Amino acid sequence: MPQKDKDYIKDSFLYTGLFLFMLASINIPLLHLIILWILPFPFLVLRVKQPISAMIVPLVGIFILYLYGFPLLYILLGLLAWFIGLGMGNIYRRTDSTGTDVVLGGLVSGLVASWITMGLMQWAFDFFDVLKSAWQNEWIEAQRILNQSGIAVPEVVIPPIGVFVLVFLLLILVPMILISFVVTRKWLVYKGYPRKALPPFHEWRLPKVFFYFFLLVLLAEWFVAGDGGLDANDQWMIGIVFVLQVLFFIQGLAFLDFLLKQKKKSRMWLALAVLMAWLPPISFIILLLGVVDVGTSLRIKLQR
Repeated sequence: MPQKDKDYIKDSFLYTGLFLFMLASINIPLLHLIILWILPFPFLVLRVKQPISAMIVPLVGIFILYLYGFPLLYILLGLLAWFIGLGMGNIYRRTDSTGTDVVLGGLVSGLVASWITMGLMQWAFDFFDVLKSAWQNEWIEAQRILNQSGIAVPEVVIPPIGVFVLVFLLLILVPMILISFVVTRKWLVYKGYPRKALPPFHEWRLPKVFFYFFLLVLLAEWFVAGDGGLDANDQWMIGIVFVLQVLFFIQGLAFLDFLLKQKKKSRMWLALAVLMAWLPPISFIILLLGVVDVGTSLRIKLQR
């Protein structure tokens, strides 16, 4: 058998076995705090080293776990990691790709896989209906407990479940993708593969299309609100606005880092801005900096 075929078979089963071991280790205290964030690692490495057909082996392994009654949550987590590893690996293999391309590819793959999974769960189990009911009940119960404790809680509009889902996905996907990328890159460089670098934080900049999209969504939200107010059917619009605000907030921090570098000031000011970001005026200023940085050529003018 040619060496290439031997490597193909060895890597397919080796990294599938590594993934199954990692998935089984999630129940181990403390270790699960590490395993969860690098779960796409075996798939990413396998896809970089071998053709896409090798990804069938771990997929079969996940299916066997499902047949043996493995907890559904773990199965879904494994499928999410598989999609992320596939997407990031496809881009990493390209000679002209950068670290930013790989990370963005992982984020897109993770979001697509998440929406497909939740769509199937809604179709099969009315997932969002059950989640929405539980979400509203928890808010009502929290208000009841606070009122019984003597804390006057005014009636508030319950945040739409769409916002919660999008925030939860970001909190899970972003650290998982970034940490998996860093760990995988170190391993691949050690094995002789090219290093895909992320740009320094002060060079981060969203494509200008995000600025135009943000304006369009805000305009659409304004029209909808003026036409009788936002309701449950518009929760995804609210969620999209929130996600864009998070992205522009991060962009604002990157622009602030750029300004500090231009003025040769200490980055302790950046750390102070992060610590004080919970204050509404500070968070709004950082968000505004991000919008201005993406939507204008101010950064280019300051570099002259």
